Amino acid sequence: MRAIITLIIKPRMTDSSADCLHTIRCIQEHCEPHELVELTIDYQGWILDGWLLQFDHLTPLSRFPNLVNVNICGPAESDLDDAAYAQLARWWPRLESLSIVTHIRHSDRRPCTLMALVPFAMHCPDLSQLTLPITAAIVPSVEPSIDLSTMKRRSHFFYRRFFQSCSLWFTRITSPTQTTTTPL
Repeated sequence: MRAIITLIIKPRMTDSSADCLHTIRCIQEHCEPHELVELTIDYQGWILDGWLLQFDHLTPLSRFPNLVNVNICGPAESDLDDAAYAQLARWWPRLESLSIVTHIRHSDRRPCTLMALVPFAMHCPDLSQLTLPITAAIVPSVEPSIDLSTMKRRSHFFYRRFFQSCSLWFTRITSPTQTTTTPL
């Protein structure tokens, strides 16, 4: 295993979903799990008819608990839902910056809602920059199992820094008052 701290990958625009998964599995197999702190996968453009970024593509990265900066750009749209983001927050508790940017064609079909923010508040106290393809058009109800008062006390610093740099880009908001008052 190699002790790689920073890894930047710029795949070809013609790479397939299988190519992406193969590359990430190679990272898993050849990089020392506790050494990798920064990972960038940048497709440098949008594949309009490309494949969906899925949770299975990221699963091999669960072996890297010390990731601090993760930047995934492209290839097309994301199929990551709230549960997938919750898992990423548990895998990478040392995150300071997470950016998953994908091409947005169907903003109404994005599976990730504002509830995806909650696990990051709970598990990633150092997170200061977060960019996700979230839909704010759907305002979820807060689950009774989430104790927001405890979470806010534990991560007050997170909340103060986090909302200064949370990106909900290209999001159609149908109910601005309800969206901004969601207790996250």
